[in-house]
Amino acid sequence: MKTTISNLEEAFMFASAGADLDAGAYLDRETGEFRIVGEGFDEPEGAADELAGSDRYIRVPNKYDLDLGKALVFDFVADQLPDAADEVRDIFRRRGAYARFKGFLDERDQLDAWYDYEHRKTLEALRDWAEGRGIELVD
Repeated sequence: MKTTISNLEEAFMFASAGADLDAGAYLDRETGEFRIVGEGFDEPEGAADELAGSDRYIRVPNKYDLDLGKALVFDFVADQLPDAADEVRDIFRRRGAYARFKGFLDERDQLDAWYDYEHRKTLEALRDWAEGRGIELVD
């Protein structure tokens, strides 16, 4: 089965954004197309359960499934800002950490570097995920 990395990334972004809202994305093994399910989409009620229970569809992971949350932040800090590790740990001890973290990075002119790092690591994780499921990614 084939799909494009850009379509997979788009489905992943939706799955990540909807992770707390019972929304998700599924890849059709036969066609290589994606189906998006969740409130506000033209899918019948119960479609997510039907897709999840079918061998024809693969649920697209979200950022939590691929461990692209806080662990990625601390990897970035270890690589790019090792002297700030304690300060970043303090940032993540309270609510609203990601907004404060981005402000922290912006003050240090590292926000673009973070976005580049996050994107690169996301694509690596998606490629690994696809390879592990026999999905051929084409550009």
